[in-house]
Amino acid sequence: MDIRAAEISSILKTQIANFGAEAQKGFFNTSDYGNKLGVADSLQSDDNINMWQYILFAQLDVKFQGGWTITGGASLNRSSLEFINLVSRPSSTTKRTFDNKLPPHLAILKKITNDISIYGSVARGFSTPTVAEMLRSDHLFGNSPLQPEDGMDYEVGAKGSLLHNKLSFDLNVFFFDLKNTIVQRIDTSGVFYYVNAGTTKQNGVETYASYQLTDNPHQFISSAKAQIIILNNMRKISQFPPFSSRSFNKLNAVGPAVLLAATFYSMLFVVPTRSYAAGETVGVWLTTSDFHSALTPQKQCDLWPC
Repeated sequence: MDIRAAEISSILKTQIANFGAEAQKGFFNTSDYGNKLGVADSLQSDDNINMWQYILFAQLDVKFQGGWTITGGASLNRSSLEFINLVSRPSSTTKRTFDNKLPPHLAILKKITNDISIYGSVARGFSTPTVAEMLRSDHLFGNSPLQPEDGMDYEVGAKGSLLHNKLSFDLNVFFFDLKNTIVQRIDTSGVFYYVNAGTTKQNGVETYASYQLTDNPHQFISSAKAQIIILNNMRKISQFPPFSSRSFNKLNAVGPAVLLAATFYSMLFVVPTRSYAAGETVGVWLTTSDFHSALTPQKQCDLWPC
């Protein structure tokens, strides 16, 4: 037994386990009134919406000798919506409960050098319908058997730093397959509603790079960093059975590439009594379909993780 434990100890380097739970309970009210010359008229609808959701999750990180790291985890999710129509007498209640989902994820990372690693991951995820998708435009709730969207994501890539940690990068290729895609429909009477229809596939390349221009707390510009993200969708396919004529079409409103660039800097101001630092961020958002640049000051955490 001691020999076996010594063998395992020589292979395993570190084990980190994380687990937890999250619960949310929401109470909402929505009311619609008629419009009479721009003034609210008679009450058209008055509804209470109650939401309940809980998540249980666990993750295990295991580091092996030789620079290998394996991460595995899963979460248990359950949610429900309760819709109470207060206009009807007596009031009516409709409830929808979505099935439990157990989306797992698995990732493997290998350190090539102290500064560069390659990795691969596979993960399953889902998105439950929103209240707006469950509620038809004629205020009927939950009449269609709408189910959560369900997707699988596969990624391989490399990340690390170069030039004495001044240049950080993350390059990955992704393959995303989404099923039960939620799309909007309009019936002959003009009522909007949503249904699960078909699948979408998106394959592409995502590139992130960040370069530290300067980092000197004694200079006027004490810190400056340039960052860029490039997302290139190589393929976009939609399938809507049994409408074979709509299969294998490109997705609407999805550009072939997206470019996000930003510069962050901090300046040091000195006054007779004290000194303090002030930071600003300038971001530029560009797409291949619209190269109109917009320079807008934003907080740093709005664009990048702090």
